[in-house]
Amino acid sequence: MAKTTAQETRPKTERIILRDPHLARLHARARANLREVEALFANYTPEQLTWRPAAERWSISECIDHLNSTGAAYHRQIEQAIQQKKPQPVEIIPPFTPGLFARFFIQKLVGESSLRLKTFSIFKPGQNEAPQQVFDHFLAVREEMFNLMRRVDGADLNHIKCTSPVTRLMRFSLGEAFWLLVEHQVRHINQARRITRLERFPKPGQQQSG
Repeated sequence: MAKTTAQETRPKTERIILRDPHLARLHARARANLREVEALFANYTPEQLTWRPAAERWSISECIDHLNSTGAAYHRQIEQAIQQKKPQPVEIIPPFTPGLFARFFIQKLVGESSLRLKTFSIFKPGQNEAPQQVFDHFLAVREEMFNLMRRVDGADLNHIKCTSPVTRLMRFSLGEAFWLLVEHQVRHINQARRITRLERFPKPGQQQSG
């Protein structure tokens, strides 16, 4: 079976220069995350990308599709905050100062941790999405995030808040929201990579089994 054409569909985007050191770090890490996802979709067949370790577990492609759903949902909230607050550049960009809740939530539950969490229905991957479609959507969502970063670069991201797509009771500063999204990518890219190391992970051409 032919592998997906990740290299062929990757858009030629320029490296952007951001004034805000926090956004610049996140942008660099997001670019590294893209290379990880690109490698997964370039190196494995559609059959491997859609193989599930168990009926209730996600495939590699579903891990990335979950990132697409989550990213799109948070981007809508960030866009709404931008439209309402209309952030303007400041002369001296204040350092990123996450709140205690955001620091705990992102570092302990979202980033590199392998702790399993319940996924809200709005963030669940789609049904029977083809790997190439998932990868193309990942590229589009990534570009959305980079465009949002450009639009708020230079503003005070500590004081502009957006609400969680899950509940209006949970609010993040824009600096926290972008941090959450990039670290969330790391979490599920690591999950996808662990799938490839399973003993039962199918070899090319091997019939799938749960």
